[in-house]
Amino acid sequence: MKARRSAAAAIAGAAIAAMSIQGALGGGAAGAATVKPATVKSATATIAAATGVRWHRLHLLGGWVSENSQVANGNPAWAIRAGIVYLRGSMHQPSGSSGVFAVLPKAARPAHQQYITVPAGNETTGYVDVSPNGNLGVGSAGGDPRAFTSLAGISFPVAATARHKLTLRDGWQSAQEAVWHSGDASYTVAGGVVHLTGALSQPTSGGFVFAVLPESARPAHLEYFVVYTFGATTGTVQIYPNGKMYAFGAQAHLLTSLAAITYPVKAVKSRALKAINGWTSGIVGAGPPSYTVIGGAVYLSGTVHRLSGNNVRFALLPRGARPAHDQLMKAYTLNGLQGIVYVFSSGQLWAYGSINSDSLTSLAGISYPLSS
Repeated sequence: MKARRSAAAAIAGAAIAAMSIQGALGGGAAGAATVKPATVKSATATIAAATGVRWHRLHLLGGWVSENSQVANGNPAWAIRAGIVYLRGSMHQPSGSSGVFAVLPKAARPAHQQYITVPAGNETTGYVDVSPNGNLGVGSAGGDPRAFTSLAGISFPVAATARHKLTLRDGWQSAQEAVWHSGDASYTVAGGVVHLTGALSQPTSGGFVFAVLPESARPAHLEYFVVYTFGATTGTVQIYPNGKMYAFGAQAHLLTSLAAITYPVKAVKSRALKAINGWTSGIVGAGPPSYTVIGGAVYLSGTVHRLSGNNVRFALLPRGARPAHDQLMKAYTLNGLQGIVYVFSSGQLWAYGSINSDSLTSLAGISYPLSS
């Protein structure tokens, strides 16, 4: 197995290789790694009490251990709020070979298999699969999840949460009856937030539009999500304000997972983020960079791209929208490549991890409970 990444490499990767971490932070701003553990624990407990999110530490198996002491992402843990399960933290596997790293209790298990892409070591892509029996597993197609795996941004409805089945079209059909057991493509609206689940495939020729969401489940702007597709590859799901849902990618027709796609409905008002360091709003129709705090969780939206310079820091969140720990999450970048958005507890937002991160990074799907 490759040597475990240093803390600096795990945080910044190749995007920071050409600059010092202090310079990337700018102005000497302190990151979460400089905060005393006792202070972090106290702040997390306070936020959790205020938002109704109670975290439970995962009992790691198979040689997997927490990466929190190295990168301040928080210990791997789970929480439930309003029928939705959230995961947080990061980990690595210095010994052993098992892909199963933990087992969720019955109350926190999904009705069907969930396939979710995640950032892995050395800025590669891995995936987490969540089974109805509670098993949490890690895998990849050439990535390096044993060196580092982030659980930030993973969420899904518990088995008892009501879901509404999507009507598929243009040759798309449910992947539930195949070997995937991933459930029918469906959606849940909880507290003004949409959560998608299930998977689909297109065994015969057809168009890219696979469904149309009802008015009550549509976003305010065009949203781009990077998703798990057949063979542990990545594809793209696009959701338009008119409800049309598109699936793209070389393997998307064989399997496209909707697991962990989440966003606020259009009626929920967002707040603008000021782009900095040569970054600006990305694609017309996708909305400017913005954030929403609802139900004790933060949801980012919009797209950004960098016009000049090489600084990966593109915005700063206000105090009321900052997580308790640093959050490293996947992000769609131009042409469907998976990049990284790093949300620091100091409020800094970084975009990197893909050769196309500066050309276009989508903030859709970047979400976390405040106490994460």
